[in-house]
Amino acid sequence: RELATYTEEQQAQVAEQLANLHQERDQLLQTLNDSQTRAAEVDVLATRLTQTQQALEESTTEAEQTISELQAELDALKTHLKMVQAASTSLPSESTDNQLTEELQTAKATIAAQLEQLSTADKEKTMLKEALELSQQAIVSLQQASAISTAQPARKENPPEETPTSTPQSISADTSPQTGPLTDKSFVITGTLSNLTYEQVVKLIIEAGGRINKMPSGKTDYIVVGKNPGSKLKKAEKHNTPQLNESELLALLEGA
Repeated sequence: RELATYTEEQQAQVAEQLANLHQERDQLLQTLNDSQTRAAEVDVLATRLTQTQQALEESTTEAEQTISELQAELDALKTHLKMVQAASTSLPSESTDNQLTEELQTAKATIAAQLEQLSTADKEKTMLKEALELSQQAIVSLQQASAISTAQPARKENPPEETPTSTPQSISADTSPQTGPLTDKSFVITGTLSNLTYEQVVKLIIEAGGRINKMPSGKTDYIVVGKNPGSKLKKAEKHNTPQLNESELLALLEGA
């Protein structure tokens, strides 16, 4: 009788241990599935960031090209201005003086506009480089998070009590593209607006889900045009890109 009782107790203990092992196995399998899902999500985000990085690199190249073109135009205008000034001293007639004065004023105004566009293009280039650095850092962080997420379940021998779910989720929240009423709409900005700075316009568009392109193409949805627009406007006109002034842009943002 004692032997039978002892055997029953042993069987009960074995059954309990077996049930605990099954429970631990199920928890480990669930943790592995969750980690694989998070790793897949991280890979998707890393792919998107890589694409964004490539687009930023292309935009940076375009910005550098625009700066080079503006600098060449500025140098040509300065040369023309010197020639006009030299001609004004050698031709003293009143009608010629008036004509040369007008040419001087026009040349000076054009140079001022080119300098402003050059400054704006330089700011755009700086912003693009900063965004490129941030995207590179985000890609590295995502790759590290993916490696940690896939490696941790293999080290677990007991039921996981501290699954690092916060890392991938926080990265997803920080790096996911903003969505809004202007999602998937691309914009190009040229010239100087009356009330908004270039940085303010960029922020408004991005917060509404839109994208900023440095140069217009056939895929550009809108070009925002201010005073003294540069060569971007001519390129946009070739692609029949819809144009928006400052008030129309604000109306679009409010209406959207």
